[in-house]
Amino acid sequence: MEEVPARRGWDLDQLVDAVIRFWCSNPDLVSLWRSRFRDAGRDALLVSRVGHIQSLQQEFEWLLKQ
Repeated sequence: MEEVPARRGWDLDQLVDAVIRFWCSNPDLVSLWRSRFRDAGRDALLVSRVGHIQSLQQEFEWLLKQ
């Protein structure tokens, strides 16, 4: 696991708490993805990102046009 320095003035502790709350509130999704990653094997790489939904949507739309 690699941690990226906090940006945009986000409270890193609050961010971690939000992620943990999501995991605890969505055990079925967590279980589903855990099994998918196991099936993918050791060469699988998980990349995650946290951001404002509008910014992420714009970036994904831009990437899909490329």
